[in-house]
Amino acid sequence: MVEYRPIPEERLDEFEALWSYAYRQLDDHVAPDDTDRRIEPARVGEQRGVFDGDELVAICRHHFLRATVRDTTRPIGCLASVATPPEHRRKGYVRTLIESFLDEYRDREVPLSALWAFDYPFYDRYGWELANQYAVRECPPEALSVTTEHTGGEFVRLYPDEYERLAGVLADHGAPYALSIERTEEWWRERTFRSRGADPHVYGWESDGELRGYLVYTIESDDALLDVSEIAFGDPTAYLQLLRFLAVHRSQVDRIRLRGPVDDPLVDLVDDPAAVETTVHPGASIRLVDVESVLEGIEYPEHAAGSLVLGVDDSIVDWNDEAFRLDVDGGSASVEVTTDAPDATLGIGALSQLVVGYRTAGGLADAGELTVDDRETRTLLNTAFPPGEVFLREEF
Repeated sequence: MVEYRPIPEERLDEFEALWSYAYRQLDDHVAPDDTDRRIEPARVGEQRGVFDGDELVAICRHHFLRATVRDTTRPIGCLASVATPPEHRRKGYVRTLIESFLDEYRDREVPLSALWAFDYPFYDRYGWELANQYAVRECPPEALSVTTEHTGGEFVRLYPDEYERLAGVLADHGAPYALSIERTEEWWRERTFRSRGADPHVYGWESDGELRGYLVYTIESDDALLDVSEIAFGDPTAYLQLLRFLAVHRSQVDRIRLRGPVDDPLVDLVDDPAAVETTVHPGASIRLVDVESVLEGIEYPEHAAGSLVLGVDDSIVDWNDEAFRLDVDGGSASVEVTTDAPDATLGIGALSQLVVGYRTAGGLADAGELTVDDRETRTLLNTAFPPGEVFLREEF
């Protein structure tokens, strides 16, 4: 019998061995009984597996957090560590895994799912579509000498017990972006302050005792690189101070690498924009788990008003594979399943992109991913779902 269920405590070593086989290089493989070389205990998040009888044939990990979508905060399931050992691939176990955990999410009233795709077309088939892009900027440290003013503040080293101070800064910095995550204490302690390799350094800039910005980074001595995995700040002054902190590493490293949102103003702040090499990368993918719950639970522009029937194609779960009447007025909406003919039709992945603000109805229609019967319907969709900046910074 094939069954999806939690991984029992006594089989977490087996879970980690499967994860290691799928995600680590061969020369860095961690055997399940090699406790001295264990990189990360498989205790962070919630582990699930598909069992064929008693044999573990597919695994995944869920992080249950909260994320902003259209000025509301909703539960989100962050999927990670999907793996199947080679002897069990191409047998439908991953589809069973996906169908099963989407059932679990809906039962737990988790209406959204996000993941970092190892292969975007693979997850497109199951309804996850790209939600955002992010930028990697690299430059010599001296390029970041944009200010020498101390403005009365100071740099301080930060520790896991201070995570609540960092959370406030992160909330301020993430406020303009959809899919900003509210991290749990476990996430701060086990994912922000810890790493599968060397634990990162965490430093902040505070003024009058208030933390106004922070950096999470590692120093790769062999490459003379300071690699910033996270930068967050509550105001422009704090950002300049964090750049000044990075610039003082000029005697230690040759390059600074920063990962952040595409609209970060770094290139406009430095004296020599050409000194900053910028590459843009595809980010996380998003999927609506429960269309009705999401569409009723988000905020709409006050000036958006009207009614339409939205036909959704979802080949994985039947509760989304319906036509929904959407009545929008006064910043909210009512949603109900209907047998009326759709005014507009799209797939679950395209709808997910539309809802979070990554793509517009007009853009989806022009790309052939949204079928719209008339101009009035297209106008209402564009008005109800305006584009916005999306940045999901957490990797899982």
